[in-house]
Amino acid sequence: MGEKTGTLPSDPTRIVEKVRERYGRIATGEEAGCCGPAAGSTCGDPTTEAASRIGYQDRDLESMSEGANLGLGCGAPVGVLNLKAGETVLDLGSGAGFDAFLASRQVGDTGRVIGVDMTLEMIEKARANAAEGGFTRVEFRQGRLESLPVEDASVDAVTSNCVINLVPDKSAVFREVARVLRPGGRRSRPRRERAGQRGASEAPPAAFRSWTVHQGRPTAQGDEGLALLLPLVLL
Repeated sequence: MGEKTGTLPSDPTRIVEKVRERYGRIATGEEAGCCGPAAGSTCGDPTTEAASRIGYQDRDLESMSEGANLGLGCGAPVGVLNLKAGETVLDLGSGAGFDAFLASRQVGDTGRVIGVDMTLEMIEKARANAAEGGFTRVEFRQGRLESLPVEDASVDAVTSNCVINLVPDKSAVFREVARVLRPGGRRSRPRRERAGQRGASEAPPAAFRSWTVHQGRPTAQGDEGLALLLPLVLL
């Protein structure tokens, strides 16, 4: 493909293509998560032990649809949002649905969760997981984070789990988050700490395992703490 293993293409279009291709293979089971279980890292290992190490509680994993947790996250962002019954939540880069399902448990039958992912295979897997788990108040929409298929001022909380770092135009994502959030809405993100590029066998930095909640809409410039491109996801 003309690209060195572990490096990002310089063309933004090619970055998107590679991310979509890789996560499509993960969704269909052709490939393991970002690091792979053999790497000895929490990233890519969907076991209960690995999920616990990055912040999930045992109760988060109970009665969850098999295959919903693909081990692709680097933290547990939903818990810090303090979601309330009846709220509408948007999950950016929803994957197989794990965090969306956790949010659904918190907002209850009067709430609503929308998951957005650009990879068709992930959308199909998430919808199947929702049907299997009886998550009737969760819907998954295919789309790009830079142009969300979500109405203006329609959600109370936005969450993502180390997904915005994969988007070339991060400012566009933050503009979209500002557009869809209701006044006074909130979003979770990793704490504002930067890290250098890491090898595929390394665990994600500790900064990604802690989360901060922001009240109100983000600025158009976005949050520098999410401006990371981690090459290991494209291996």
